[in-house]
Amino acid sequence: MIKEWDVLNSKIEKVYPIFTLRKESAKNPRNGSVRDIAILDFPEWISIIPLTENNAVVMVRQFRHGAKKVLLEIPGGLMDQEDASPLQAAQRELVEETGYTSGEMACIGSLYPQPAVQSNRYHIFLARDARKTAPLNLDEGEDLETVLVPLQKIPSMIQSGEICHAMVVTAFYYLALWMGKLTG
Repeated sequence: MIKEWDVLNSKIEKVYPIFTLRKESAKNPRNGSVRDIAILDFPEWISIIPLTENNAVVMVRQFRHGAKKVLLEIPGGLMDQEDASPLQAAQRELVEETGYTSGEMACIGSLYPQPAVQSNRYHIFLARDARKTAPLNLDEGEDLETVLVPLQKIPSMIQSGEICHAMVVTAFYYLALWMGKLTG
């Protein structure tokens, strides 16, 4: 039976604006060997699938430095210290990045994005009956374009690679599960 490893020590190596690098030494319970492990501590991540009354998904285009490309995504971001919950962060991010709000928002999935090296969780919200109610309120480092995409076009956009952000594809998978489109 697989057992959890004992952490012998843990030390913060460096604090960056959006994550902290932590080094740990941990003991393998199977053979007693000790390994040094690097862990990235991020705040919780959230994303939102906002659906309008006409079943259009409110999406954003933005430049992503890692990919060096403008990508089509759903709104989302990091949970701030001021956010009392992932739901509050989702409500805040939705209005900031798109100007849309929703009176009906529910978490449809929560998972670890990369548990080998990251400690955070990723929360996926569905915002139904999303409506444009405010102007964008972007952070200094953001440059977004809002795009409405019919929900029925999403699968072909994923298959063609037009939507290629892994967390966005995961969010749409959870939406399909939530809608009963996938059964197991």
